[in-house]
Amino acid sequence: MRVARTVSLAMLVLASAGCAHQHHPEPTAFPDGVLVGRHSAGTVALGNAQAATQLVNIGSLGIYGSLRANFSEWTDAAIDLLAEKLTDSGMTVTPASPRKLSLAVTDARIGYTGGGWAWKCTVTLNVEGANGLKATFVGERASWKYQRVCDAGISEAVANVLRDGTVLAYLGY
Repeated sequence: MRVARTVSLAMLVLASAGCAHQHHPEPTAFPDGVLVGRHSAGTVALGNAQAATQLVNIGSLGIYGSLRANFSEWTDAAIDLLAEKLTDSGMTVTPASPRKLSLAVTDARIGYTGGGWAWKCTVTLNVEGANGLKATFVGERASWKYQRVCDAGISEAVANVLRDGTVLAYLGY
């Protein structure tokens, strides 16, 4: 009886401990209306300015464990999304362009919202241009799926980059 109770207690502790999940981003759910009616025939080179590749704990998932991120990988996802949106509006994204734009995801946090019924993820994206342009954009979204809420946060941060008049002027829009 005592052994069975000890084994049951050990299983309960292990089951409730959770584990760390690494999130590989796939930004989706890009907001409607961004860059609508804008066209550019210019070029731009996009670069990853996030050198850190270690996993960072961005928050607790309660009984599911914690969520970890590689900010360099997340920056690559933001660059891919930005390149897609710029290309869709007529801009050519090429490493040979004299117009450079460097991006870096520098912070992300996941937590509860909606009285604990949903997740909220906040992603911070720094942008620098060759002309001295420096700006920070924050994307924040909520979802009941923790697996996708940070993808939506990345999408929102990129959308905020494309809503900024200074960045749009630098890009030639």
